[in-house]
Amino acid sequence: MNDRRSLDGVFKAIERLSAIGVLLTSVEMLSKSKHFNDTGLMSWPVSRLYRIDTTRGKLPQILKPFVSYPAINGVIVLRLLAALFLLTNRRGKRARTAAVAGIAASSVMLSARSPYGLDGADQMITITFLTVLIARLRSGSAFVQQVCLWFLALQSCLSYITAGVAKAFGSMWSDGTAMSGILGTNQYGNRAVGQFLQKHPKLAIWSGKGVTFWESVFPVVLILPRPISDLFVWSGAAFHLGIALTMGLNDFLWAFVATYPAILFCSEETTSVLGKLLLLKRKRLYSYRQQM
Repeated sequence: MNDRRSLDGVFKAIERLSAIGVLLTSVEMLSKSKHFNDTGLMSWPVSRLYRIDTTRGKLPQILKPFVSYPAINGVIVLRLLAALFLLTNRRGKRARTAAVAGIAASSVMLSARSPYGLDGADQMITITFLTVLIARLRSGSAFVQQVCLWFLALQSCLSYITAGVAKAFGSMWSDGTAMSGILGTNQYGNRAVGQFLQKHPKLAIWSGKGVTFWESVFPVVLILPRPISDLFVWSGAAFHLGIALTMGLNDFLWAFVATYPAILFCSEETTSVLGKLLLLKRKRLYSYRQQM
């Protein structure tokens, strides 16, 4: 019973943190809903042309009632309400499962509607809610829930190490031009920070190397003891908060921090197993010496 309560607490933490990200992105989408109309930049008649399966067959007919304008606004509003429910309601397993299912379905729907304007944070949100939905539907199986947590933790670690290794093979991240260049753009930049890094190239170099190293070694959090793993994930929260403040990528903060409860759970499980194996090895070594 205690194990199930612990697992339920981890999933509620994941749901709430992810829901904040969904809430923010939903508000942003509604504030720019004019782009979804038939003459807008992200109209369904145009967006559906980027993939063959959304131009032919039954899929376009199935999606049209939900993703065409103005119906898409209704989907986003329901998505926003589901996120609010997850943030404010502490009970009602069936209702929470329905809210999770609604966000998961709308995330898949928005991804199928158009890839433009979406990023890694949106993909992580979709993966998170689909995984949590599976865990909610199989709430009676602690094994399935643990597998879901491990999947989320490994998916998050994979995202970090992939980004880190990719940066390691790019000269722009080692010579500092990537940091100052990105922060100097209009879309993802911050003029003050970009100019500051251009004036201090050594800081830009070490910042780029620091980000590359941190992302590349992030998966070691899964084998670190709890006090150190806590510090590791707090550094991750600070990292994403810095990105949100300088680059305006607010959804990345909540999308990735939402996976940290799963990471901490798996880290605790791993260190517990490693501790038991180490203790067993010591006992065998002691017994061997006694026999000698």
